[in-house]
Amino acid sequence: MVLKELQDRAARPVALRLRNVNPALITASSLSAAGGAGISILFGHFGYAALLLFACIGLDALDGAVARVSGRSSRLGDLLDHVSDRYADMWVLSAIALSGEVRLWVSLLAITGVAITSYLGVQGQALGAGRVYTGPMARAFRYLYLSVLSALRHAYGSARILDLGILAFGLMAHATAAQRFAILYRRLRNA
Repeated sequence: MVLKELQDRAARPVALRLRNVNPALITASSLSAAGGAGISILFGHFGYAALLLFACIGLDALDGAVARVSGRSSRLGDLLDHVSDRYADMWVLSAIALSGEVRLWVSLLAITGVAITSYLGVQGQALGAGRVYTGPMARAFRYLYLSVLSALRHAYGSARILDLGILAFGLMAHATAAQRFAILYRRLRNA
């Protein structure tokens, strides 16, 4: 089972209890948690960043789950969710780049990998080939990875952990982009 499926399955019971909450408020909370994580990273508070990044995983699953169980799913909500996810990604990764703990080229590798991975996730839908959210650096796993990496950085106090961890993150993000491209290429070629 993919992390996204586990995330969705875990979110459903909570979503049923929160069905009267506006899903956009949950999306805004997730974006705020990502912003807080970015600020925490900039100021070297990696323990707080780890907790906030972990909160992003749950909140990201919860907004869509609440929208579905309350009958409020919409294209506008989908747009809001995707735009806030991209801002969250860029805020966190830019904070890592600006923290001075990761080599610039390593940060850029991660940022471009996530940008292309995310783009390909929805580009298939725009081309009529369906969304593609598979791969090792799907969003839920990215945030789990960054949360654990921040916790390790906090626990051991070594910038090298963050640098090497983001290098692996960037390489996996580009591998995910390549995988998604191959899937979409096959779908579109066979259409």
